[in-house]
Amino acid sequence: MEIITAKRLIMLKQWSEMIHARRESGMTVNAWCQENGINEKTYYYRLKRLRVESLKDPSLGAKLLPCGSTPAPVFTKINLSSGTQARCSGSAVTVRFGKAMIDIHNGADPDIIASTLRVLNEIC
Repeated sequence: MEIITAKRLIMLKQWSEMIHARRESGMTVNAWCQENGINEKTYYYRLKRLRVESLKDPSLGAKLLPCGSTPAPVFTKINLSSGTQARCSGSAVTVRFGKAMIDIHNGADPDIIASTLRVLNEIC
């Protein structure tokens, strides 16, 4: 690992700890930043950089931006009675996971659904 890469990872880890501390405090961003002597614009800049880095490398994002203690998703099979057809103009299923929301439409490719849920699980 190059020195520049190592420094970047250390910086991102420190920023992640700052974001986590603010979330755990339960305080508003404004109040937490004032109490800790951090400019609010700096806080949001660092949060944005962490999010961008997590999009570039989801495995890194899972380490840097944990979603907190979120219960594991639960899937339930839905049986339609015979003769009943699903008449949906929109999505067949909506999955909400924290602040994320995914609409799954009828006929969606199962591999794409599985990949999407895996990435969401890694990030959150």
